Amino acid sequence: MDKLFYVEKVHDSVSYYQIYKKDYKRVVFLLHGLYGAPKDWLPLGKKLALEGSLVIIPQAKWHGYKTPDNFEYLFSGNSFMNSMTIVMNSYIESIINILNYLITKESVNCKKVGVVGFSMGAYVSYLLPLFEQRFSAIIPISGSPYFSDDKAIEHFKIDNLEIPESASIQAGQKPELFVDKNILIMHNKDDQTVSYIGSHKFYEILKPMMKRGKVEMILQEIGGHRFYSYFGDMIVDWFNKYL
Repeated sequence: MDKLFYVEKVHDSVSYYQIYKKDYKRVVFLLHGLYGAPKDWLPLGKKLALEGSLVIIPQAKWHGYKTPDNFEYLFSGNSFMNSMTIVMNSYIESIINILNYLITKESVNCKKVGVVGFSMGAYVSYLLPLFEQRFSAIIPISGSPYFSDDKAIEHFKIDNLEIPESASIQAGQKPELFVDKNILIMHNKDDQTVSYIGSHKFYEILKPMMKRGKVEMILQEIGGHRFYSYFGDMIVDWFNKYL
């Protein structure tokens, strides 16, 4: 059996895992959701690494071992959107910095990179191609390309949705930047936290626009706001085909 290497690293104060075997042929980032942590992705990271991926699992600001005492307050009510904007902007910056570090310091070939994101991580996976074209294969799970989402507003008890200026760019407004990507959108219709409507809308807009890329959607009737272990095999198979 191939030997896997697990390495915990810190770059620019951001903690992240690397999981790989010596003959990896692609790079995949795994992005956890709100209230999540990098360890959530270790089972999928192992599967992807065994199939030839260098897997990078970064830790979002205020998550993992660095959860602030007022975490619940930051992500509820009218604080929610401002806090999410801070975390997602930091997430994007950290991911791109790690990617550039891998290229310059570890001589990793990062011409084409994949990303899987769940929930908050899915929002970020939609935004990354707006800032970094090397992300060519994207799997957003239970997230949305739009910031305004009725289910999220209800779930997080947001009374007055005010989107900060830095969050004004929405992936759903720039579908033309995705036409050469390979995208697999996964969502459940009964998701109680993030509505599937945004995912479905983006899929319907993007599908007739695709050029060299491919967009697919797996829309399940039930499943809620969860990542299921069987998703892992589907993700591995999809990256084997399209990354």
